[in-house]
Amino acid sequence: VLDGVDPALAAERFGLQGAQASSLRRLAAVVGDLLTALLASRADDELESLLRHSDEQERALLVAADPAAADAVLRYENHIVTLEPLLRGDELLAAGMEEGQALGEALRRVRVGQLRGDLSTPEEALKWLGLD
Repeated sequence: VLDGVDPALAAERFGLQGAQASSLRRLAAVVGDLLTALLASRADDELESLLRHSDEQERALLVAADPAAADAVLRYENHIVTLEPLLRGDELLAAGMEEGQALGEALRRVRVGQLRGDLSTPEEALKWLGLD
């Protein structure tokens, strides 16, 4: 829960009932958990992992709950989200990789390498995966 705010009391204060009150409780829990992890994270791959399933409303609440989260949220929205992946699944298949979990794991590892600054071109990524 955010800074001692009880979602049930907030729902009552604003006259929210049923689905709206449930939505507020869920959102408060999600935002509270995200905020704790976000303030501890500094690497782009961690930010992507934390925020990729959040929506605009949840990210706005993160910033409203703690302005210290603003830099991380802005970095996610203005840099990480707009950064094109180095490789896509069809490119890995064309390079000889088979469909399956290994393909998804390879894409994840390449993305982490990209966000950490270890990989910057598709050719580097393929070589790093041993598919050059």
